[in-house]
Amino acid sequence: LIVFPSIDFLLYKILTSLLEELQASLHLHIESSLLPFFHYCSKSLQYPPSPKSHWDLSVLSCTRIQRSVPANQDPKLIDLLHQAILFSITLLPPFKFFHKFWWIPINIKRALTPQGIQGPPYSFIHGNTKEISNMKKKSMSLPIDTSHYIFPRVQPHMDSWFFIYVKIKTFLLSASKNSVYWHGPVAMLVVSEPVILKEIIEISMGKQDMGPIMKKMVGEGLISSKGDKWAKQ
Repeated sequence: LIVFPSIDFLLYKILTSLLEELQASLHLHIESSLLPFFHYCSKSLQYPPSPKSHWDLSVLSCTRIQRSVPANQDPKLIDLLHQAILFSITLLPPFKFFHKFWWIPINIKRALTPQGIQGPPYSFIHGNTKEISNMKKKSMSLPIDTSHYIFPRVQPHMDSWFFIYVKIKTFLLSASKNSVYWHGPVAMLVVSEPVILKEIIEISMGKQDMGPIMKKMVGEGLISSKGDKWAKQ
């Protein structure tokens, strides 16, 4: 159900290809024009140095080389290298941040909605974690019920959202019996259809690591186990 959208993949590939082309062009410029600079400024390199060794030099090394450039040499290529490094440092982290916390969650939700899988709206960065925390604080502040049915107390968010997005919508619209909520940018699929539950249990798929409390509640059965433990069961 988790879909990697083609638009996202295309944008990522375009940016990656542009950076690769810039890196390749810088390699050629360094190899053809800056070889005398490296020979002039350093005695530790083996000559002729490979393009990889050029690229792996740090910004500090480039600055040191620029300071040692003879007066008759043009430092524009060094400036171009500085700009390329600065471009990569400043652009890639924000791109990865928005790709992880906005682009992927929005497109996952867009892919799940046509299948009838709905849930609380995704909030940027934190998902539904603030709502979950507030609902748990409220449920724990209430007096303990004498009934053994403690699910609404320990998991109030799942109880409330399952009632809103599964029971009511299934009754009114014949929607899916599954729902989704968000732990940060990670979509948490809540499955209640027996056929899908059976399929999930019978396949060895990646499962979320459970904390010590959940391990005591669920144990290490087919639902939570993976790898060799899952195969033995």
